[in-house]
Amino acid sequence: MRIAGGCNLFGYSGHPIDAAERARGMPDTLSQTGEIHLKKDTWLGSNVIVKSGVTIGKGAIVAAGSVVTKDIPDYVIAAGNPAKVIKDISGEQTEARDA
Repeated sequence: MRIAGGCNLFGYSGHPIDAAERARGMPDTLSQTGEIHLKKDTWLGSNVIVKSGVTIGKGAIVAAGSVVTKDIPDYVIAAGNPAKVIKDISGEQTEARDA
């Protein structure tokens, strides 16, 4: 696993958006919290943000500055805000997996 500088992994998304809920002291909901799973050989570029409840697949690469809000599959390159798959690299990774 490689994590470049400036990355942020958020297992907690913050307080409720609704001001009335905040004023009433509403407790956190399950949608605000969640584990983050980074599988083997994951690579996060500089300044990537990963939100709660996300799994980044084996061998996946996330481009610098991306915001990951949903799961990223194995052996792909993802980029953007929100991060989306831009390239499948499963064929390119065969040699590395077999070595």
